[in-house]
Amino acid sequence: MNNPLPFRDLPQLIGRTRESLMQYFRPLLHQFGISEQQWRILRGLAEHGELEPRELCQQCGMVSASMAGVLARMEKSGLVLRHPVAGDKRRVMVRLAAHGSAVVEQMLPLVMRQYEHIEQAFGAERFQTLIDMCEAFVELDADTPTANV
Repeated sequence: MNNPLPFRDLPQLIGRTRESLMQYFRPLLHQFGISEQQWRILRGLAEHGELEPRELCQQCGMVSASMAGVLARMEKSGLVLRHPVAGDKRRVMVRLAAHGSAVVEQMLPLVMRQYEHIEQAFGAERFQTLIDMCEAFVELDADTPTANV
């Protein structure tokens, strides 16, 4: 059957790509008892320091309803700390707790080793091109016009 659609289903392809990539990392997450969402938060905080939940949502690609529940569980398990912003008690900042920092410190060398395996399998130049293209796509202006549906 001839495909009448002019483009591949890019969201589906990216989803399948993500699933392929996660096969490298899920065993590590299970080993440390960390969910995928928790790892994204830990890594985001390790990379950017203290953030507001809305900033974490942007950084980690999560919706705020999910973020609230995950942060509550992470705080309860000692991975993160939350505290009100001075001068604005409605706002909250999130940072790594000592246990969260220790988990990141233990996991990071193992995660980096997995990235090395991926880079070897995919090729260093192609891997860097993929990263560059993904970053460029994410950085597209949010005000890009969309079709009126």
